[in-house]
Amino acid sequence: MNKIIFLLIAYSICVYSQNLYGVYAIEFAGTDEKVSAVTVAYGGNEVNSVQTSFFIWLLVGENGKKILVDAGYTRRIVSVNKYYANYIRPDSALLEIGISPNDISDIIITHPYWDHIGGIKLFKKAKLWMQRVDYYYFVGDAWQAGGNNLVFIKGNVIEILKENLNDRLNLIDGDSLEIIPGIWVFTGEKHTFKNQYVRVFTRIHTGKIESVIITSDACWYYYNWGNNPSVTLCFCKKEYVENLRRMKRLVNNSKFIIPGHDKRVMELFEKVSKNIVRIL
Repeated sequence: MNKIIFLLIAYSICVYSQNLYGVYAIEFAGTDEKVSAVTVAYGGNEVNSVQTSFFIWLLVGENGKKILVDAGYTRRIVSVNKYYANYIRPDSALLEIGISPNDISDIIITHPYWDHIGGIKLFKKAKLWMQRVDYYYFVGDAWQAGGNNLVFIKGNVIEILKENLNDRLNLIDGDSLEIIPGIWVFTGEKHTFKNQYVRVFTRIHTGKIESVIITSDACWYYYNWGNNPSVTLCFCKKEYVENLRRMKRLVNNSKFIIPGHDKRVMELFEKVSKNIVRIL
């Protein structure tokens, strides 16, 4: 009996360890200028400023999986030319650390804004994950009278509809769910109709297990989670702020709540190539 218990414990430890991930931030675009916090946060002030970067996030599992959080955008989006000065196509940025687009098994789409969903066609073998409610709002109600499609692009709608028809899209129902072993998604923040953010577990150099939250647009900048103001683009300011507080309860160390658009991410973590830092 003791031998059986030992084997079960050993098996559980083995399975758990396989569901840990290295976490990387890949900066594929950004701006050279800083802007006032007033432009990015309700109640922000003129004294504080932020600098914008655009990221995708790579999760490299001890189980062999290579997963992206968000897919970035491509140059086909002509309306955002101002962000091209420092642009590298997301799949090309991954090549800096030897990751091919075909290595990516899954992409978790946090929400369907152009800078997060526009690059899905670059990773043709990846399964896509999106909140069901966010998907149906994006392809339907957003374009009806009274809908909000301010940051949506019709071409992206057509693409995600095609991917659904091609059986690449997995629709997620709800909050606090483990969608892939070791990877959890959370909702409730209302940046879009039902956007999501991601929590993964990783192993630090001491062997200790640590959790990391990839906020995407659930927290634009360190200024947002440090001061708890909502971003200036959301459906509900109250719910946005409540989820900023919730994130802090989901990690042991708030250092590992990673904002989705803050240039400082590239300065605070270990640089492994020109456009990539390792979070843990």
